[in-house]
Amino acid sequence: MYRINIVGSSGSGKSTLAKALSKKLNTPYIEMDKIFWSGHWVEPEEEQFLNDLQNELNQDSWVLDGNFNRTSKLKWERATHIIWVDSSFPRTLFQSLKRNTQRMLSKEPLWEGTECRETFARTYFNKNTSILWWMLTNYSHNRKRYSKLLKEGNEYGIPMIHLKSLKEIEAFLGNYVSILDEASL
Repeated sequence: MYRINIVGSSGSGKSTLAKALSKKLNTPYIEMDKIFWSGHWVEPEEEQFLNDLQNELNQDSWVLDGNFNRTSKLKWERATHIIWVDSSFPRTLFQSLKRNTQRMLSKEPLWEGTECRETFARTYFNKNTSILWWMLTNYSHNRKRYSKLLKEGNEYGIPMIHLKSLKEIEAFLGNYVSILDEASL
């Protein structure tokens, strides 16, 4: 059974990888943003968010997409692997701009079952809900945090896989079982 937390900056490609890996492993895909932003861009009470996340993590296997530093203990107590999607800043910025523009034009909810939609004002001017703003202000912090984690390890002894390019992500997806098993050794 695999319980994998895929981390990285917004726009890095972690959701795309998480969905593809979840499908290949035939295991549930859990999107932390969907749990957090369950309604109309209203932040949940912390206890409710953590309880909802815990309920999802109680499954035997999963692929979890998301950072939320304050949830590390909860996530990593059961995780078997951490995969860090570490795309370059230009690629991450491009992907974020492209995705946000597509979402604004389509007016589709970002997460099924929510009313969270991208708008021009939300994307470019609202610091609390702008995924683009979040990426721009947290990209360096995330890279430092996960670089340190990769170098020093984590208190749970969870193996960490570092993917730095689309080519590495594609190679990983082509050989994911042996890579996951090898990382566990």
